[in-house]
Amino acid sequence: MFVLPEPQKFKMRDKLDEAITRARAKNPTAKLVRIFGAALDKDGTVMLGQQGKFMPRWEFAFMDDKNGEAPPQFITVLYLAPKVPMVNDNAGNVSNMPTFSEEQIGMFANSDVVATVFASFPDHKPCGGYDNDTMVYLVQDEVPVVHVSNWKGQIVRLNAITLAKL
Repeated sequence: MFVLPEPQKFKMRDKLDEAITRARAKNPTAKLVRIFGAALDKDGTVMLGQQGKFMPRWEFAFMDDKNGEAPPQFITVLYLAPKVPMVNDNAGNVSNMPTFSEEQIGMFANSDVVATVFASFPDHKPCGGYDNDTMVYLVQDEVPVVHVSNWKGQIVRLNAITLAKL
């Protein structure tokens, strides 16, 4: 009989290094372009492995643009459950996007810190683990940013490293 692992809470950095390793196993020159967390709780974690739930996730998206010499390859590493991620080396849900530098990745604020900053803004409700409580790290105008939105439709855009409001 197959037994599902118990659901577990994970912050973004809990899965980041493994996601990079898995993407680079498919393509050693793939670079991180996006991190997406859904069903984010107020403590900045996502509960992975909840039976019957598809939305709670950490998804890491990568791209290799072949230095403009061939069509880009897109890879996603998707965590819906605590243990084994789904790796797609022909991801259709990623587009040609600016990439993070290795230095930037090492300096990202973790999701728990970002969630605390988000909830500290006046009148902002903390995330509650609902499907539309999300966090997205990406590069905009050459700056690493993190967008956080909650169940109430409140959105904040922060520098992903300094957490200054943008």
